[in-house]
Amino acid sequence: RIRQVTQRQQTLGPASSSLAPQTTPTAQRNDFHPAEAPRIKNKTADPTFSSPTTQRTIPTSTRHHQRPRLFVTMNDPEQQLLKPTTTAAPRERRTRLVGAIAAAVFLAAAAVRLGGGGQVFAAPKPSLIDVSSTKSAFRAVQTLKDISGSFYVGQGSFVVVHDAKANENSNWPRVSLMQLPYDVEPGLQWAPLSNEDINWPDDRQIYVDCLENCEGETFSGPNDLESVAGIPGTQLALLCESTNSREDSPVADRIYLAEVTLDADGSGGGVEIKNYTTWSSFTPSYNVEATAVAATDRGYLFMWAERDQPIIFWTDMMVEPFSIGQHVRVIQHKQFKMAGPLALSNRPVVALDVDEVTGDIFMVSSYDLEGDSKAMPNPPYVDADNGPYYAASSMIGKVNKDGTVTIKDAIGDDPQTVRIHNGFKVEAISRAQKIPVGAGATPHDFATKVPGTFIGTDDENWGGTMRKISLPSQKLRTGDPGNGDL
Repeated sequence: RIRQVTQRQQTLGPASSSLAPQTTPTAQRNDFHPAEAPRIKNKTADPTFSSPTTQRTIPTSTRHHQRPRLFVTMNDPEQQLLKPTTTAAPRERRTRLVGAIAAAVFLAAAAVRLGGGGQVFAAPKPSLIDVSSTKSAFRAVQTLKDISGSFYVGQGSFVVVHDAKANENSNWPRVSLMQLPYDVEPGLQWAPLSNEDINWPDDRQIYVDCLENCEGETFSGPNDLESVAGIPGTQLALLCESTNSREDSPVADRIYLAEVTLDADGSGGGVEIKNYTTWSSFTPSYNVEATAVAATDRGYLFMWAERDQPIIFWTDMMVEPFSIGQHVRVIQHKQFKMAGPLALSNRPVVALDVDEVTGDIFMVSSYDLEGDSKAMPNPPYVDADNGPYYAASSMIGKVNKDGTVTIKDAIGDDPQTVRIHNGFKVEAISRAQKIPVGAGATPHDFATKVPGTFIGTDDENWGGTMRKISLPSQKLRTGDPGNGDL
């Protein structure tokens, strides 16, 4: 390498060498930000996401906006600081000194431009790292809030919910927007929405007995949101509480009708509550973690399942006026057998979705160590929130255009309709038919095959994430052979 560098400098000559770093800062405003953003932990007058080095503020407006940040790419210092092998020691020292000063001045200017709320991303080469240091501090790798439910809205974006309970910090987001990655930077992005960002009905107050450095308070908002059911052909979604937290007063059994808006440039969006109903208005419920809506020639069907029962329920639904189970007033159901890899699950149904074009029903089953605590108590030193976890996604049947529903008697015995997720507690599944791809795609070219199936995880202490999976398999595809998940 020294010989190559020497030959290059001799060819260019002293007058052609550049001693200053050739960095070109660019500013980018983006309401979405990387999904590894820190979760909110402490209640303060100005709620912030905090990490060992940065802070991000969630503005209390009806839409989420992120402060501008500056992406800095530093050129290869070996191209900036050429090292001659002949009698050029003074020149080498001058080169290093001038280069270091220029880099420091540039980074200082970038910091001033960013202000207190921004951060500078840099990719220094080893020659710019202080090699005299032998220690490095641990930093959070995965701090995205858990994903308990999701719905693909469009433009490569989802609305997701987090199952924060009433006794957990009110600053933690209960609802967020997420955007698929279209490049390694910024990768998977999210736009968390604070409770002040959403117009939750104020006719119910939930007391929050904070567990971590915050005073107990009451607020108007949801409790234990466990699923999202998107309404096909619209940007409307049902944000559903689980009714599991029955020790709360009142019982959290609401189903919110919400409208999701996305900015045309893909920078973010917002959520507005339109109406709500309650589980108790049409069915008894105990712990619902899976919901979906299907469109038929006879209207909408609302589908749901109790987490601990291998039974799918469905009834009629109307958007205007918003109601569930009030028109036909008949609840149908189908019980099935957990076969194959699904037999390992202790939570039969934790997520549902229906393909808006084909009517295929997608389901997730999971295993949680917490579920074995009664039959097989864990040692006192074991925290069930550290796993291990296990989940399986499967295709279980179909909603037909005439409003009838077909569900298999046994689910899990066909390997072409099942995908295993060992090590992850999947709690959300979304089927996406329209993802911007190819020339002219807006707001971004997400460069992935469509349609697609996406899962979201609630891995407790490990955080959460979202991934695309190959379900159904290629042998099950119908229609255009160019489409599909693989």
